Amino acid sequence: PSPSSQHPVASPISSFSGTAAAVAAASQLSMAVAASAAPTAIGELRSRLAARALHPYRLHDGTELPWEASPAGTDMSLSRFLTARKGNVALAEDMFAAHLVWRRRVFPISRNRVVDELVADGRRFQKVDETTEDGVPVLVVHFLWGYFLDGVSTLDCLRATLLFIEKEITKSDGMGQHQACIIASGGPPPLDWAAATVSMLEANYPERLL
Repeated sequence: PSPSSQHPVASPISSFSGTAAAVAAASQLSMAVAASAAPTAIGELRSRLAARALHPYRLHDGTELPWEASPAGTDMSLSRFLTARKGNVALAEDMFAAHLVWRRRVFPISRNRVVDELVADGRRFQKVDETTEDGVPVLVVHFLWGYFLDGVSTLDCLRATLLFIEKEITKSDGMGQHQACIIASGGPPPLDWAAATVSMLEANYPERLL
């Protein structure tokens, strides 16, 4: 067999990401998070965090902000941490503090040519033009039918995944959208990448992704 048949090139993401069925299905998953946490609980969480000696919020480029003035310090963001911990303020407080420590450890992301190409080439990660019926942005991850890690390391793919998510969340926040819908395509993901990504998202991006 020819090299091209052994390593098929995946169709461009744009060929499948704009399907009406996928976006319609995503719309059914959209939810309003801000109303799920009572204002009194948000205020209590903010007071408890203010009483702690917390790390600053580190952006993906390494820039640091006081957590109160960061994207994580808004009522909307604190609401997500409360929702993730079922309204338990003490647990949400610990989760938030751990998130700041995590950001300090992983950012700035170690960039190299491979990571930049993974984000830029659009084969694995892309934001599509369509949104859900609620206006939620739609992101697509394509697993290239078993070739997601072909020629690249799991670590570089994780770095690219995190960089892509961070950039898209920053854009969405600027437009007043605080969630995104992810559509997976191209077969099942590599297990090691999937386990690490799910763990990272659950611990650090609560209620962010549908």
